[in-house]
Amino acid sequence: MAKQAAAERGAVDSIMMRDGVATEGSHANVFAIVDGVLRTHPTNNLILAGITRAVVIDIARERGLTVREDAVSDAELRRADEIFLAGTTTDVMPIVTLDDHPVGSGSPGEITTQLVRAFREYLDAACSASTVTP
Repeated sequence: MAKQAAAERGAVDSIMMRDGVATEGSHANVFAIVDGVLRTHPTNNLILAGITRAVVIDIARERGLTVREDAVSDAELRRADEIFLAGTTTDVMPIVTLDDHPVGSGSPGEITTQLVRAFREYLDAACSASTVTP
């Protein structure tokens, strides 16, 4: 229903909020760059601990980024420098507007762009390493 509501407003997705913090999108995990730190909701009963989420966290740490699995408040989300979704069907998707307001500069940010590229490289390597025979 959240995905449909977003589509009706011309958006790609909704971000679920609970008790004033972002939990997840309708089908992907939410990440935000707040004060130079990559943040995402901690794994618990409020989110789906997706494989893509885990891979993105690993890639970010391998690249020396500070990662905190710490809930992002509504106020922090609204002032975030960058926001992106990560999931099986979205890969790493930059979010450039939130409630019709630009996120950061209104373009995919530097960290998100690095993670998009690194995740695609990860997928390419995983796909080229796989072989299947009948």
